[in-house]
Amino acid sequence: MWIDATKELPKPIEGKTYSENVLAICNGILSVMCYCYVHGEHGGLSWADCYGDINGDGYIEDDYNVTFWQPILSNEDREFLEKVK
Repeated sequence: MWIDATKELPKPIEGKTYSENVLAICNGILSVMCYCYVHGEHGGLSWADCYGDINGDGYIEDDYNVTFWQPILSNEDREFLEKVK
C-alpha cells in the first residue's frame, strides 16, 4: 500500500537516526530509499538514496522529491521473520 509522503513519513528504527529502507517514488522513479537525520549546519530530516539496494546505506546527494513510499516488508512479514529467527 503506497503512503502519501506529504501525510506520513517512515519512522526511525528504535534507537537509530534513520528508518528501514523503503520503496519510494522519487522524482517519478521507483527507488529504494530511507528517511534519516543529517548532522551538520544544514542538518535535519531528509530522504537518502540507497541506489536500489534493499539492505544498502542511504546517501544524500541531491534534493529528492519523494511523493509516495511503502515498506519493503509488510508488518505481517516482519512478524513472521521475527518468529523464525
